[in-house]
Amino acid sequence: MARMRRSSMRCRARNVLVEASGLTEAQVCFAVRAELARSVEDVLARCNRALFLDAAAARAAVPDVARIVAEELRKPESWQAEEAARFDAFARTWMLNPAARA
Repeated sequence: MARMRRSSMRCRARNVLVEASGLTEAQVCFAVRAELARSVEDVLARCNRALFLDAAAARAAVPDVARIVAEELRKPESWQAEEAARFDAFARTWMLNPAARA
């Protein structure tokens, strides 16, 4: 029960991570717990579709999303950095402005 209490405090519905899609911390937690999201890409591209609505905003949310997914899955900090790099490479292909891809 203590774990759930800590998780509930971490996953706040009011903390919006991507304005365009309305993605909140609570939705990231739900994606991991109930929708079997196992990566940042799962959350931002498949569960919430934030990447397709606003790729730049999705890229900006990566540190927070990676942190929450890592905490939920009990992954090390090194995993967060790897996920961030992996998602960034994928997300750049969805950017409409070629200058923003750099």
